Amino acid sequence: MIKYAKVKDWPKYIKTWKDIKPFHAITQSHISNRTLSPQNSITPLLYKGDNAKALVRADDSISIELCYCSIYEECWVIDRSNRPTPVEACSIDDEQMFLE
Repeated sequence: MIKYAKVKDWPKYIKTWKDIKPFHAITQSHISNRTLSPQNSITPLLYKGDNAKALVRADDSISIELCYCSIYEECWVIDRSNRPTPVEACSIDDEQMFLE
C-alpha cells in the first residue's frame, strides 16, 4: 500500500500537479491507499494537451518519491530510478507530502 508521495519541482516540494504550469492539462490516478500486487503497475499521470514539449521540459526538474508497504508491513522507498530501498517505516513531514 502506498503510504506517501513526495513530488519536488526543484527546489521546492509541491502539493498538486497544478502547482507546475505545464501540468495544468494532467489527469491523474489517485495513488493513496491503493494496494498494488508485485509486478503490477498503474498509470499515475495522463497528459492531454497541445504543449507536450513544455511538459517534457518541466519533467526534467521534477523528482518523485513513493513509500509503500506490503501487507506484512515491510516498507520500501522508490524514486524515478525504480530501485526500491527497504525502510523501517514510511514517515514524512507534512510540508513535503504530495496531496493528489
